[in-house]
Amino acid sequence: MSKKCVKINLTGEELGWLRQEVFCNQALSGEQRRRMVKKITPLPADGSRVDVYIDGEFVGAV
Repeated sequence: MSKKCVKINLTGEELGWLRQEVFCNQALSGEQRRRMVKKITPLPADGSRVDVYIDGEFVGAV
């Protein structure tokens, strides 16, 4: 089974911390970023790449 790329579009000002604390923090590993995003929205269990958009603007991939 091949992994696929999933696009998630989140909305709301309360998710501004996601951009600052997760995607702008260079000290976090990819797995740490996935765990933090997973607190907001469900992610694929198979480890597929997830592109995260906030209000239609790409902010990062986990």
